[in-house]
Amino acid sequence: MMNPNDLDGRTVRFINFATGNAMTLDTQEEYPPNGRKVHSWSLINDDNQWWTLEIIAGKGSETPIFVIRSKKAEGKCLDLDHGSSRNGTVITGWQGAKVGEHGLGPDDHQLWHIHTRATWAEKGQIVKIQNHGAWTFVDLYNGGSKNG
Repeated sequence: MMNPNDLDGRTVRFINFATGNAMTLDTQEEYPPNGRKVHSWSLINDDNQWWTLEIIAGKGSETPIFVIRSKKAEGKCLDLDHGSSRNGTVITGWQGAKVGEHGLGPDDHQLWHIHTRATWAEKGQIVKIQNHGAWTFVDLYNGGSKNG
């Protein structure tokens, strides 16, 4: 099983284990407005399904804190809408603060833990993504398997 610290600086695609769909920023623009929805979509050959991981705190620990940046949309980070801890809270792409700009970095709703769970020989690492501020996990709304 991979140490989450080894993910620092990597560009990855998060694929749902059950559906085979990828976590996708809903945009074809390089500079989309804030608030574009992040949802599940079948695999396509586009950068809006790829994410760059950056550890901004806790490097070397079992649970480092990451900022997850869109490869497609410059400056947009994975963002838990308004930092809500309610089930069903939308995840969006939102302009991220630069690391160190406000102490730790972006607001807690843009900070994430990536928990490695296992290795699946055919598809790579199995992970769970948890918001640092709300302590909730990324999942499919109502377990849905359709695009969107």
